[in-house]
Amino acid sequence: MTKWVGPYVRAGAETNLLPADRVFEEARGLRLLDVDGTLLRTRITDRQRITPPFGLSTLKEGVGINLRLFKEVFAETTVRTGVGARHRIARYSLFEEADISTTPEFEFKRIGSSNQVGIEGTLLAVGRLTRWVLLNLEVDALLPFDDVKAAILEVEASVGLKLTSYLSVNYVLRFLRDQEIRDRDAFSQDLLLRFSVEVF
Repeated sequence: MTKWVGPYVRAGAETNLLPADRVFEEARGLRLLDVDGTLLRTRITDRQRITPPFGLSTLKEGVGINLRLFKEVFAETTVRTGVGARHRIARYSLFEEADISTTPEFEFKRIGSSNQVGIEGTLLAVGRLTRWVLLNLEVDALLPFDDVKAAILEVEASVGLKLTSYLSVNYVLRFLRDQEIRDRDAFSQDLLLRFSVEVF
């Protein structure tokens, strides 16, 4: 529409290719809960499968207005706002429900599938320290139409070292607030090898 304002359409998907296990230092009591909190079973073990391959998949769609607030060679900042949707498909994926410091047993609860539609807002910021070192920040929020209290907030910050024009090593720190998954905020960190191609 102008140099600084225009429309955006986005679609994305995220899943896990490999299974993930929670390994304990020693065998402990374990309680497995269903999505609604019903006790499914108890057992004593030193390992629990958290998610199978393709166990937790997330789909995102959005359409709205894109505002470019700042753009220079060394940095750029963009804000997007519009209507968005989040779809979560959970196949026997679990999260740790109880705080193990206050309970003698580990407690895991199944994650339920969900579909949410609402107002979304995204902040994207990129900083280029050199040609080979990139800083990225993405803040993504969704305010569902049917339940304001079920708002989703995702923050992802990363430092990337470019190996080639399309290959980079990235340290990623993530924050997630999503009451549909768990009551407590979640933090995670990863070291990733990323392949990316700029289309336009």
